[in-house]
Amino acid sequence: MNEEEFYNKRLLNNDNYTVFLPEHPWIKRAQVNNEGFNNGKLMETLQEEYPHLYKSIQDEKHFIPEDERYFYLFEIPDETEETTIGFATFTIYDEKSLIMNQIYVLPEYRGNKHFIATYNFFAQLLEEAEIYIKNPSRTIIDNIKEANYCTIIKDRFLLSNILFIFDQVAFEDTLKHTNKSYHGQGKKAKYFTETNLYDLEIDALIKTSQNNKIYTGQEDLLKVERSTISLVRDEDEKRFNVLAKRKEDPWIKNGNYFKKLVKTLRKEKITNI
Repeated sequence: MNEEEFYNKRLLNNDNYTVFLPEHPWIKRAQVNNEGFNNGKLMETLQEEYPHLYKSIQDEKHFIPEDERYFYLFEIPDETEETTIGFATFTIYDEKSLIMNQIYVLPEYRGNKHFIATYNFFAQLLEEAEIYIKNPSRTIIDNIKEANYCTIIKDRFLLSNILFIFDQVAFEDTLKHTNKSYHGQGKKAKYFTETNLYDLEIDALIKTSQNNKIYTGQEDLLKVERSTISLVRDEDEKRFNVLAKRKEDPWIKNGNYFKKLVKTLRKEKITNI
């Protein structure tokens, strides 16, 4: 899917939106005008309005692209609801769906399931809408496990009740790059895809195709399907050395990762992948 297809004037003529929120003190909203969605510039907003969060991101070298945009910015409050200790950002996917693109919490406040609380907060506000999570970190995946919002298969694969979206890049790049290093080379994914499947051993979201042919980065994915996995999150690489795990994974080393994956899931009678 091409991102530009979703951000155009045609959506503004649709009266069936279920993703517009009422005014809320914790939610900053971008603008809608006759030209389309005028999404806010995330890093600019953080620097100007949330300097303590901006400084923490800089100090941690936490990767957020400079061109990152948002439609909703949710201020994550502390227990007293007086201090903003983090944020989550959302963009509109279609008239019935939002994508959570970023979530960040100050280091001293982590470990309190802020992702699940934020997800549930928006899900309650938008009962008729779907909320996707883009390129989730392992911390988010662990939150989903702890909340039992998933099924675990063979102690390796996680089938999530929450849908994910991730950038589709060449399979070879997913074995060499984090999201930060990929972006640092001036590259940008042309396509993204939906999934609810995650490999806990190599920290990857998974896209399978019926023929198990691997995406090389050259195919037009609007016309054909190809198999691939997600780029490594930069913070996951720092914590878990994910690139080394991927290179040493026997299925990947033997060149039959997707065949083995599909065979494993079919044995468990899971065919909708």
